[in-house]
Amino acid sequence: MNFANYTTPLLRRQFCQQEVILNTPLAPGIYLGVAPVLHDPAGLFSFGPTYPVETVPFPGEAYNGGIIVDYAVVMRRLPDEATLKALIEANQATSTCMHAIAHTIARFHLNTPTNAHIAHFGSLRVIQRNWEENFRQIRPYIGRTLDRETDNLLHRYAYQMLKEQAPLFQQRVAQGHIRDCHGDLRPEHIYVFPAGETSTSHQIVLLDRIEFNERFRYGDTASEIAFLVMELTLVHRLDLAKAFLAQYVAETNDNDLLTLLPFYACYRACVRGKVISFLLDDPDVTELQRAHAKQEASTLFTRAARYARTHLSCCDLLVEEEAANAKEA
Repeated sequence: MNFANYTTPLLRRQFCQQEVILNTPLAPGIYLGVAPVLHDPAGLFSFGPTYPVETVPFPGEAYNGGIIVDYAVVMRRLPDEATLKALIEANQATSTCMHAIAHTIARFHLNTPTNAHIAHFGSLRVIQRNWEENFRQIRPYIGRTLDRETDNLLHRYAYQMLKEQAPLFQQRVAQGHIRDCHGDLRPEHIYVFPAGETSTSHQIVLLDRIEFNERFRYGDTASEIAFLVMELTLVHRLDLAKAFLAQYVAETNDNDLLTLLPFYACYRACVRGKVISFLLDDPDVTELQRAHAKQEASTLFTRAARYARTHLSCCDLLVEEEAANAKEA
């Protein structure tokens, strides 16, 4: 399943430029520019110099004896061990670093743009369309990564919430909560660094903001927060989820997001389960990778069903997650 169109060098130039533009505010000094890929008469490929996004040359232009045939984003390499994912795996993630992450994301959400076009993506019609697209794309995996009962449960829950919470969804649009967000806010895209050698505070860098499809980036800030909370609960770190959520709500005064958090966590778990399910039909995936993908997707759909099974407040949901995790341990 393709989510982006990178089929021509001109499109790849455009998306490389967009990636640098979108990510620079969240990762200052990391996205350095765009380098053309050169093809010389001997058939060899090489990289040209790094250009600012405003001056990237076009495909087919000559440079240093070669012709520009492609592009690459140039970045400063960051250590993998600084990701929130790695910190969690090493048992080094703390409530203090989650507060810093919440602060960074809250500032970003409060300042990232919104307008009539962006706000449209928070309308009931668009939210329902997104669910229906998911259900269509999930259908081939019923009996493979989720069962029919789970699929039916997710259908009932989604439509019931859209009906019951219609006034709140409309209020979210009116109050400006539909924003140009990050779009893929997972622990592996969050980097945590000490602010200084002797400092106990943290510098937060966010990478890999989605550049290839505005549909995946424009949405309710509550959905973005629910995505990270879902990812944290998936690895049994309720303590980190609670610390993050409390700090974010304190900084944004957005208490209404707590009502919608289970709904959006369910949606995000479905999306992740669907995307991983696609690997089952990828001819380039090994049998071992396919088996791993099947297990991971099934876990995500089970998580989505947990969110959908009962109408819980956000606080009750986290309490239930804690009890379920204790039972699984």
